[in-house]
Amino acid sequence: MKKRKTEPTTIADLERELGRTPQDESFVKTFVPKALGRDEFQAFTAMKQAIAQRLGLRYGFIDRAELTSITFPDPKNPGEPMLGPDGNPVTMSSYPGLVKDVYIVLWLCSVPVSRALRAERLPDEATEEIYAWAQKKGLGYQTPRYYQALAIFLQIMAEVDGSTGEFEDAGEEGEETSKKS
Repeated sequence: MKKRKTEPTTIADLERELGRTPQDESFVKTFVPKALGRDEFQAFTAMKQAIAQRLGLRYGFIDRAELTSITFPDPKNPGEPMLGPDGNPVTMSSYPGLVKDVYIVLWLCSVPVSRALRAERLPDEATEEIYAWAQKKGLGYQTPRYYQALAIFLQIMAEVDGSTGEFEDAGEEGEETSKKS
């Protein structure tokens, strides 16, 4: 019989895994709204997670060699970097496709289940709709609104990561346990 044991995971664990630093916490705490404008987001359910992969979600499937660092802009001083509590610029790991991942997840969390299921059947049509939705919401890359959307995306993905585990072989008895890496 297989057993599943989930170890507690915190956002700090995820931040360490992604290469984020404690300074980033100031960004997340400052800019994670409960909604983006008037849009409130629905749960990123298992169904919507699977559909997100069908639509090209890369989060969780990135090779470390693809990671780069981005510096967050200061929303109060355009053109200047946001500074963390230690006075250094706030940075985080990024990867090719992060912008699209943000759009995919937030769009899926903003549409009804019937539309999400149609997106799975017609991914090209859905991709066009996702980009149009992002444009309408003002989520252009590196805009203050995009960084709010990125913070929501990271919060959603941290919640997903914190609620799941990996199976590993436990050895002789054939039992498997869950382990966070």
